[in-house]
Amino acid sequence: MSDLAPPPEPGAILARLTALLAEVLHDSPVAAGPATRREDVPGWDSFAQINLTIAAEAAFGIRYRLSDLERFDTLADIAAATAERLAARR
Repeated sequence: MSDLAPPPEPGAILARLTALLAEVLHDSPVAAGPATRREDVPGWDSFAQINLTIAAEAAFGIRYRLSDLERFDTLADIAAATAERLAARR
């Protein structure tokens, strides 16, 4: 039997990723939704993307695969990969 808590719901993952993005962008308010792309958010450059990835890995206790990183086009893509990594821990 696993001691891990159940994985968060997709909406909770997306909300946490949005909050992490705001932190990475130095608490800039981020109006983001599932379809939000880097080019939609001022300051979300490649450096911020790396920082978001690291922050998400730490926050969720996961490690993304290279194949995950290659498909990170939207916040929904990052949330889906996060849910997959969380499910893989079980």
